[in-house]
Amino acid sequence: MKQYMDNLTEVSPLIFIQGDDSYFGDCMAACSKLSPYVVFASLRRHDSTFLSPQALSSFDSFSWRSITHKSMGGVTSGSWLFGSTYNFHRTGGIATSNLHRRCLRHVVKSTERGSPVSASATSFHGLPITPLLGRAPFGSARVAVQAPSVFNKDGLVLRELTTAELMDVYDIEIPVQRALSSFWSDAGCRPSRAFVTQTPLKALVGPVSQLLHRMSRAVASSAPVDIPTIKLQSELSGSFGMDPDVTSAASPSVGPSPSLPASAVASSSDVKAVKHDDASVDVSQWDLWTVNKYEAPTEADKPKICIPGSYSEDTRRFF
Repeated sequence: MKQYMDNLTEVSPLIFIQGDDSYFGDCMAACSKLSPYVVFASLRRHDSTFLSPQALSSFDSFSWRSITHKSMGGVTSGSWLFGSTYNFHRTGGIATSNLHRRCLRHVVKSTERGSPVSASATSFHGLPITPLLGRAPFGSARVAVQAPSVFNKDGLVLRELTTAELMDVYDIEIPVQRALSSFWSDAGCRPSRAFVTQTPLKALVGPVSQLLHRMSRAVASSAPVDIPTIKLQSELSGSFGMDPDVTSAASPSVGPSPSLPASAVASSSDVKAVKHDDASVDVSQWDLWTVNKYEAPTEADKPKICIPGSYSEDTRRFF
């Protein structure tokens, strides 16, 4: 373990540890060169229960903050302890996602069948019924809900969340969902729901992207840095709907510029919900905007990559 940690500090100034408190303790004990390296950690207890900051008070070089999946725009009840050797408290802490009001009704589909609803029912197949305005209990592979259904004349049915819905709940991206589904089908095996014990993507990327953005800006104010790197971190923060940073700089827009001609702007039919899904969109509009607004590392590199006005349908998959 010590050799492994030393090798990591040799090749990267940033180390991210995600696991339980015992694993984190082992990693820190084996890390002989911590400063000036920045370490991010996302932790729960070894029995998957919440870990309080006081339990890790011996690591005085860390700043600790409890993070909930809800605060990062997620829809489980999970919470973790997030820490970093970069003192994020002095730069305003970690912001809450603008999507923190999301709940199960944003991921439950109405195209599933179920059992008739009973007015007195409080459970289904031995599972407590989770309200759609609530969040899925973290770590539960089976979640019962009272959900709308197009197959029921009364509009509501009792059922369990499907594997696909649970993957949405735990922020598993669509390409990964498809790969898992294909594997299960090809192997002829029952779908696994082991992912419910893992930290969801939003709870990991949400706080880390904010810290990377702020660290980039702190370095930029004191020494010359690669400007595209800073813009990348801004986009990472914006991708999770984070509140604006405590400083004045805003994240770059991720949509078509208003200055583009009307023909280049996506129509209202291309506007999709915030929840990630596999709905089709007119990608050519976004490709056009990407080419015209591309910012190369240097002016000398710009003609070699994306020239404004050079976009065409024939070549849109080659840049």
